[in-house]
Amino acid sequence: LKLAIDAIDAGGFHPTVLNAANEVAVDRFLRGEIPYIGISAIVEKALENIHSSEPISVGSLKHTDQVTREFAATA
Repeated sequence: LKLAIDAIDAGGFHPTVLNAANEVAVDRFLRGEIPYIGISAIVEKALENIHSSEPISVGSLKHTDQVTREFAATA
């Protein structure tokens, strides 16, 4: 929950990164690839590593979502 609150407070692309990383991490957990506590670790790593200086638009949000999903799939 703290990661979500921090992402909201940070604004920008952070909520998009949090959502995309969380969806991928939960899927990986459900498939038995990572332990439960690995979900928050992946989300935290994504928030630390995925950044964008682009203006927020539908296109930049989609791009950030895709980059984050690719990152979370291998983190």
